[in-house]
Amino acid sequence: RFAKLWWLGVILLVGIFTITMVVPSFVNAREERSNIISQPFVNAMDWLKVHSTPESKVLTISMEGNVVTALANRKNVIDEYFVLIPDADQILNDVGKMYTTQFPVEAIKLFNEYGVDYILLSNTALLRYGIYSLPYERIDCLRKVFDEGDIVIYQSRCKLEVVGNG
Repeated sequence: RFAKLWWLGVILLVGIFTITMVVPSFVNAREERSNIISQPFVNAMDWLKVHSTPESKVLTISMEGNVVTALANRKNVIDEYFVLIPDADQILNDVGKMYTTQFPVEAIKLFNEYGVDYILLSNTALLRYGIYSLPYERIDCLRKVFDEGDIVIYQSRCKLEVVGNG
């Protein structure tokens, strides 16, 4: 009688193991596949590495900042380690403004403040900020220099100057 119950216990344990270990592994593997860097993104990093100076700074969303540093060897405004930086909340808010502001002067002021030379616009950034493009992308000092797949890079040559009466 116990032999029959023992097999039932083994089957029950295997079932519990499958549900708690194997199924979540497949779900996690599917999620990780979506985090793989796309070929257009790699091509954009190659472009930055070749066409920008090592001192160039790139505006990205935080989750892409580390990749820009690793693949293109360029500085970023923010990356995933921003929590340790003084004024991290302010920087995060300013990055959001640089992507979403309707006012070119505000964007240029922030570009100058953070030393932004390039703006990386990815599908991930578009989704994060609920935009379809940069609201100010047609200003003269901004030039689209890379466009492949869902990745666009703009070069900013924007400078604000104070014009006085004297």
